[in-house]
Amino acid sequence: MINRNHHADPEEENYRRREKRWFAALDKYKKPSAPCPTLDDIRAALTRVKESAKAQRELGEMLLLLEEYEGRLVPQNPDNPSSMWKGGLRKFLSADPVLAKRYKTLMRYKNLAKKGNER
Repeated sequence: MINRNHHADPEEENYRRREKRWFAALDKYKKPSAPCPTLDDIRAALTRVKESAKAQRELGEMLLLLEEYEGRLVPQNPDNPSSMWKGGLRKFLSADPVLAKRYKTLMRYKNLAKKGNER
């Protein structure tokens, strides 16, 4: 009797699964609509935050855009699934000690912009 659920080569099966995940990520990948904000842009927006609610929303929208670039799957290498994930906002912001300390505050501005866009 032949066991049809048993695959001949587990390595081949693992490669097939990794390739399938990679192509699924490739299908989900879409380019963001605007250029990626830099750390300098975010720092400048953070200094203007106390001026108005509009400045707060602008910073939040900048963080949402940055999240599109940094916080999702990006197809890079089907042989190494861990290389598909960019580090996310926290990793990007940790490059600047001032922004890293204000991470929670920045996420509040991001959520404020997200709620404003839902209306």
